[in-house]
Amino acid sequence: LNDVGLEEMSVDFQGEIEPISLELITRALDWPVLKGTLSGRIPQVRLRGAVGEVGGAIRLDVFDGEVVVDQVKLERIFGVLPTLAAEVEIRAVDLQQMTGAFSFGEIEGRLDGTVRGLRLLNWEPVAFDLKLETPEGYRGRRKISQRAVDNLSSLGGGAAVLSQTVLRFFEKFSYRRLGLSCRLADNVCRMGGVAPAARGFYIVEGAGVPRINIIGFSTQVDWPKLIRRLEAATRGGAPTVD
Repeated sequence: LNDVGLEEMSVDFQGEIEPISLELITRALDWPVLKGTLSGRIPQVRLRGAVGEVGGAIRLDVFDGEVVVDQVKLERIFGVLPTLAAEVEIRAVDLQQMTGAFSFGEIEGRLDGTVRGLRLLNWEPVAFDLKLETPEGYRGRRKISQRAVDNLSSLGGGAAVLSQTVLRFFEKFSYRRLGLSCRLADNVCRMGGVAPAARGFYIVEGAGVPRINIIGFSTQVDWPKLIRRLEAATRGGAPTVD
C-alpha cells in the first residue's frame, strides 16, 4: 500500500485461497447454506486511485467445478457509481451441490457456462451475455425433481410438456440436456435455451419414459421480473409465471 488516504493511493497484492468450507462461510454470513469447499488463486491485483485491474484470471474451485473470472476492470471503486467489467467461465459445476443449497428443487448433473461482457454499475448488473448448459459429452447421471421442473418452467415463462396427472406419479425425471441463456441490455433479458422449439425454446430436453420437456415461451423478459421469479424459486415460494 502506498500513499494511503490520498487520491493517488495505490495497492498491489496477490493471494491463494486454501480450501475452506462453504458451509461454515455461509452459516457465518447468514446466507443460504452451501455445500462443498472454496479454493482458488488471485493473481496480481493493482489499484491506482479509483481504478483497478487484475493481471490474470481469478480461479475459484466451487461445487466440485471451477469458475474463472478474467479481464477484470474496476473504476470509481470508492466513489459514486462504481463499475466492474469481467468475463466469466463456469466449468463442470455439480448441479446437485448447487441446487441443494436452495429450495429450488434437486437437479443431478453438471453445468458449463459463460458470462461474456459482464458489466456492473453500482454493483448491479446492467449488461451481460449468459449461457448455461449441460457439458457436451457428459456421461454422468442426469435427473431433475418435480419441484425443479416447476421452477425452471417459471423462469422461462413456459410449461412442462407432460400432463399434470402424469406428473403427480413421479418425483424425478431423466433429461438429455438442459440450459438457459440471457442477454441483458436496456433492462431486458432476451432469453433462450438449449434448442429452439416450434414455439419458444427448450430449457430441458427429456430422456427415457416418461419423457418431460420444458419449453420456455418468454423470449424477452424485464430484468426485475426475472429476478423476482428467481427469488421466488430459491426461497421456496410457489413458482409464478407472469
